[in-house]
Amino acid sequence: MKIIRQIEIRKFRSIKSSTKDLDCADLNVLVGQNDNGKSNVLRALNLFFNAETDVGQAFRFDEDYCYHAESGTGIRREIRIDLIIDPPVHRFKNAQLVRWTKRWKRDGSVLEDRIYLESGKPLSSKDNVSKWLDKLKYRYVPAIKGKEYFNSLMGDLHDVLLEAHDGVMSGQGAGFIEGIQEVTKSITKELDAQIGVPSAIQIPSDFRILFSNLDFGASAGGVTYHLKQRGDGIKVRHIPVILKYMADQEKSITISGYVKPDTIWGFEEPENNLELRYAFELAGAFKTYSKEIQIFVTTHSPAFYSLGADHDENVRTFLVRRQSDLCSTINRVEFGRDGQIMDLHDKMGLLPIITPYLKSVFEAEQKIRLLEEKIEAAVGSNRCLVITEDEHPVGLKAILEASGFVMSQTEFFSYKGKDQVKGALILARYLKQRRPEVFVLVHRDRDYMSDDEVEKLIAPFLKDGIGFFCTEGVDAESHLLNAGHVIALGIDHPREEIDVLISEATLEVRKQSLARMIDHYFSNNRPENNAYAKTLAELESRYDDNLERFRYSKRVLGVLEGKLQKIVKRNVNLEVCSTAIAVPELTVMAKKIWA
Repeated sequence: MKIIRQIEIRKFRSIKSSTKDLDCADLNVLVGQNDNGKSNVLRALNLFFNAETDVGQAFRFDEDYCYHAESGTGIRREIRIDLIIDPPVHRFKNAQLVRWTKRWKRDGSVLEDRIYLESGKPLSSKDNVSKWLDKLKYRYVPAIKGKEYFNSLMGDLHDVLLEAHDGVMSGQGAGFIEGIQEVTKSITKELDAQIGVPSAIQIPSDFRILFSNLDFGASAGGVTYHLKQRGDGIKVRHIPVILKYMADQEKSITISGYVKPDTIWGFEEPENNLELRYAFELAGAFKTYSKEIQIFVTTHSPAFYSLGADHDENVRTFLVRRQSDLCSTINRVEFGRDGQIMDLHDKMGLLPIITPYLKSVFEAEQKIRLLEEKIEAAVGSNRCLVITEDEHPVGLKAILEASGFVMSQTEFFSYKGKDQVKGALILARYLKQRRPEVFVLVHRDRDYMSDDEVEKLIAPFLKDGIGFFCTEGVDAESHLLNAGHVIALGIDHPREEIDVLISEATLEVRKQSLARMIDHYFSNNRPENNAYAKTLAELESRYDDNLERFRYSKRVLGVLEGKLQKIVKRNVNLEVCSTAIAVPELTVMAKKIWA
């Protein structure tokens, strides 16, 4: 939420004059090295709104004036802050930009002007915009977030709750005091007896002091751990949540004539005491909060100063540097320039630390580019790309050709292993986006998956319009083990005898087939109550009940080829195309591709 459109600061601390480059957004990030003056922007805003520079620290002209500013005849010795305010359209339909100026003089006087920027007319105190300006809240969070700050924060929370929930707070306070009076009634009696005064503990006129000493806590194992006992990082992460709650509560008040305030944060170094991962999470939260609250932060962390690198106009980054005259300059960082983020990393001393990681990222990007080039080359002018788990998909090629795929216009790419099928989905989606005219088909052997598992596996592919072929048996070779295929390849032998040869080959490979099935099961499951013998018997029974489904077809095919060679007295290769191994679902795909 952009409330302050522009900030102009003159002669405040290290800022001699900053009147050009502080054009603000919803989230404003001030980055710079230590002692370069970035905090002075947030403290200038704190002076403007709260009449103090730090939490609980009153303004002192002699300490806060910029003595590096020009001096001499006609030069005013005053601190001046101008804010160009953009009243929210949803509250003020015809509102114009407002220039709100405050000047602090050495004699202690403070001069204030509010004028409409375009017309130059002053705002009346009765003007609704002026009333809204009076209610603007600026919450300043210092870099050191110690006990004093948390006490102040809890006190502010009390004030907000009292305003938003006066009846509840007063009622609960009265009940609290009544409980104390009951516990201490013996003191009241003794006071009455000794000094003749029936004195009892009474409701204080202000619970703020008590509230400021309250603490957050979490229970674990029957023990309550207070926030004051927790690490600084946990404490810091509480602050924006509390501040956001306060802003929401203030906006929830529905008293007649009440002007609901908008909130601005000035948050010093929110990344302090946070692991980098949590700093990035907090930066994301700030970006979300800034839709409703204008936020100014100072930082050294890439978690915050890189927020603007994605060219989001709602985030602006400013580099603060100290010049040779010891005065600060503030310049907006334009991330449109190549290498700008690297310049920031360098200025913040981060480059030597992240260089090894950048090298790894660069190498990974190179690999990705090479892979993309390889894929593009593979696709070429082809109409279909088959992504398969097999590195040498000879049997699969025979099945596809038999099903009507034009092999001269079909390319194959291996994702090397059934466990990489998720990678195949990512690759297929990439290809579908880059080359929508190319049909993408993913192949995966059924192995020992159930029908439900296969359906679950295929679902995301079909959802994205990606073809998927899962074999009927354990592997692609299961489709080649049929007498019709053998006969279609010109082997003149009775069908019944070929069926017998297939059964014999299946039986000879039974031990290996069953061993593979058992190994697969125990690599993913543990028998209940360690009933291994019972489980082995069940697996063996399952195998024998459905040989065609669970046999190791690749090995069975090799044994069958050997048996046929002895009969026909020549080499036999069954991993070639014949009409007998066409798969109907693949035939439908082929007709769609080459319609």
